[in-house]
Amino acid sequence: MENQNETKLDAQGNSTNPLLGDENPPMNKEQAIEAMRKGKKITHRFFMPKEYIYMEGECVIGEDGISHGEFFWFHRKNEMWSRDWRIFFA
Repeated sequence: MENQNETKLDAQGNSTNPLLGDENPPMNKEQAIEAMRKGKKITHRFFMPKEYIYMEGECVIGEDGISHGEFFWFHRKNEMWSRDWRIFFA
């Protein structure tokens, strides 16, 4: 029997979860950065449930208010960080 809440990959390689629905589709890295530039908070499938990032200028800031500067992406060059971003809703 298949688990209906199981995360799967869509055609673009983004993870999908039926509980999240289509109202918050996964984004790639470029889309996530653009969303943050528009003031959105972003989360990733590897983040903890209440973890998110946002931007002030070109600086990435975590939910704890700590600035990661422009170096946030330096350690996230791997393919797994290029997809599975979503808008964070509290």
